[in-house]
Amino acid sequence: SCRRVDDTPSLEDARRLVDEERRRTTTDTLQKFILDAKFLFRNGGFGLSQNESCIQRITALGRSKVTDVNLSHMHLSDLLVESLANYLSTPSCIIVSLKYTTTNTRLND
Repeated sequence: SCRRVDDTPSLEDARRLVDEERRRTTTDTLQKFILDAKFLFRNGGFGLSQNESCIQRITALGRSKVTDVNLSHMHLSDLLVESLANYLSTPSCIIVSLKYTTTNTRLND
């Protein structure tokens, strides 16, 4: 008997594809930062055991008027730092406080 392979993408695959397309085409620097963070999260996270709390802190920026951002104990890749810097340099940026502390800084990642 023939077995049929289901080629239907999962809901998570569909979300990932939509996010990747939005990430590629968006001009909104805050959304780009959030989508870059989601991309990193899906591809291995931030190098920490608390990945879920890290991504929640970042995605909260898009849902509410967050003015204080805590990126402590996150592994910040070049991609994420560049996206964040692009957002911070815009006139529409409402962040007034940025906290970043770590006990294990890794360079050259």
